[in-house]
Amino acid sequence: MLDFELTEQESADETSMTRVDSTYAYKLLGRLNGGTIDAGLKICDDFLESDYAYLDGQFICLCVERLDVEFLDR
Repeated sequence: MLDFELTEQESADETSMTRVDSTYAYKLLGRLNGGTIDAGLKICDDFLESDYAYLDGQFICLCVERLDVEFLDR
């Protein structure tokens, strides 16, 4: 992920992954579990675990400028 803004959310309503207008930006709402945010799809990144460990188990909003994805074989 490139540029982002991460905030803790007080109310834990629903998880979502919403595209911002017609850009490549996304707003992810979900629960942080280690290095993974569950926003309907599980998004993993090491920085979530190392830099935001204090938010583990909390509902967060992660706004990203762009997502780089890698699809793993099962």
